Amino acid sequence: MDRASHIDVDNAIGESQFWQQTLMFPSTSLIYCGSELIGAVLGTGRLVGENSLQLWISNPTTNNIPQFYSLNSQGEQARLLGKDTKQIVKIDR
Repeated sequence: MDRASHIDVDNAIGESQFWQQTLMFPSTSLIYCGSELIGAVLGTGRLVGENSLQLWISNPTTNNIPQFYSLNSQGEQARLLGKDTKQIVKIDR
């Protein structure tokens, strides 16, 4: 399986797909997907007033606490920039 062309939100795979979309739409601040199954979130975005993009991951591996990473020139996860302080809570229906 080609990791670059496959999106798997639950396992945080496919960040380069979100990176490409964010580059194509510079007025968009965040492009992401969420998983209803386990409450995972994966996406990329830019902070207001900044050009650099960040990767956003939240899933059971991160204890559902959002983590933010820099992206390399290929749109792949690089260095951990920070973590949120609150868990994303999955809502059961």
